Amino acid sequence: MRSQPRAMRASPKVVGFLVLVGSIVLAYEIGQWVLTGGIRGLGLHVGMLVGVAVALAVLVRWRMGILLFLFWLTFEDLIRKYLGGNMFIYFIKDALLAVIYVSFFVGVARGKERLFRPKFWVPLVALFFLALAQVSIHSAVNRTESRGAHAREDFPDRDDAKWMVHTVAWREGDGKVKLGTRPVHMYTLSNEVQVFPPKARVY
Repeated sequence: MRSQPRAMRASPKVVGFLVLVGSIVLAYEIGQWVLTGGIRGLGLHVGMLVGVAVALAVLVRWRMGILLFLFWLTFEDLIRKYLGGNMFIYFIKDALLAVIYVSFFVGVARGKERLFRPKFWVPLVALFFLALAQVSIHSAVNRTESRGAHAREDFPDRDDAKWMVHTVAWREGDGKVKLGTRPVHMYTLSNEVQVFPPKARVY
């Protein structure tokens, strides 16, 4: 087993200091929870401490951040279901991606990582955006209404009875586009905010 390079190892003093500070903050938050009985607030604060520890770990090893990002995408809905619709939870994946980018480009600047620059990157990007345009056009043609930024002259009105759904599109291997729908959930994940009923945009 290869040992990590010396520059990649976390300093024991730094780790010890962070553990000490985290323990103090955690003890304080637990005390406040005992006094107020707010388990949700305790969960959010513990999550913040865990987030700081994860960010420090990802700054050392950006590849671990990719795995954590995929894990979060898998279980994000479950976590938000029990911790509510807090915006802090909503932007966790964005903050994690930002830390991953910083960690990776710091490694590139230090010569420890190499940028992925294949010779075929121009046609690869072109094919990706052509496929994206294809599924977008098919989705727009299939939605026979006008809603928000999606405006059609042949169908100027919105149709909630038929199109109060999300459009889901796949591009098959043979180049054909497969369309589907996903229901719109008319409820919130928290009692703090009530759902807004659908309403036509008037400009």
